[in-house]
Amino acid sequence: MGSNIAEVHFNKGLKNIKKGNNDLAIADFTKAIELKSDYAEAYSHRGMVYFNLNDYDKALIDINSAIKLKPNFAEAYYNRGVVYYSYDEHHKSIRNFNKAIKIKPDYAEAYWHCGHCYVVMNSVLGDNFREDYHKKAIKYYTKAIEVKPDFAEAYYYRGQCNDFPGNYENAIEDYTKAIELKLEDKADAYHQRGLAYVELGEYEKAIKDFSKTNAYSDRGLVYFKQGKIQKSIEDHTKALKSEPYFVNTYFYRGLAYAELKDFIRAIEDYNKAIEKRLNFPVVHFSRGLGQFSTGINNYLIL
Repeated sequence: MGSNIAEVHFNKGLKNIKKGNNDLAIADFTKAIELKSDYAEAYSHRGMVYFNLNDYDKALIDINSAIKLKPNFAEAYYNRGVVYYSYDEHHKSIRNFNKAIKIKPDYAEAYWHCGHCYVVMNSVLGDNFREDYHKKAIKYYTKAIEVKPDFAEAYYYRGQCNDFPGNYENAIEDYTKAIELKLEDKADAYHQRGLAYVELGEYEKAIKDFSKTNAYSDRGLVYFKQGKIQKSIEDHTKALKSEPYFVNTYFYRGLAYAELKDFIRAIEDYNKAIEKRLNFPVVHFSRGLGQFSTGINNYLIL
């Protein structure tokens, strides 16, 4: 009888999670555990509610309890991997995700998270980028797709991995598939695909993708490459209205003005870029050329 009532409270907890009623969900799972002390699923779910409330320590305690009660509980290992990910303990995350996969070989989300851990670990290495991490990320994303062919996020992130070494054709295929599968952040997929098209010199396709996401600065750069200078200036101006602190855009618009031999406006943009801490040598060099072209020599000494 107590077990049946425990299940009633457990199901109420699941419903409250869907409604966003975290405190009520915790109360329901707690009641279920009081009525059935070995209720591993209740511990695991309560742990993830604590996780959603950013109480990672309590989350880990509950999930550990779930695993102790049910050692072959794939979802609990997966949940523990997610908690360790939030602690930036990515190797522990990977071990737990792999444990979940061993128990449940078709666990697409666990494969995806393993791939993402390797991507994140590589992202902080800078010049010490590890090729083996990169290959493992692609391998895990690919496996996630194999077991769940409609996994839009796996296609998207595998596309990003393909972007990095210059496999732009493969990246475009993955972004396209992610878009077809209705990726939640479709705008970002269009933007990334547009950038890949730029690398391949397919400027018209890039413009179409950038137009779908209001990526004005990137579209402005493509127009510049095509020699459509006025359109380039218009797009960079639009970009600065929405992102006034995007300092690169001042530099790019300055280049466009210089192309039209409007050196006064070009210098104004170079100055703004430098004022906003874009202190790359090429910016100073471009400003110097503009000043030389207009005979403004009093600004040449920086």
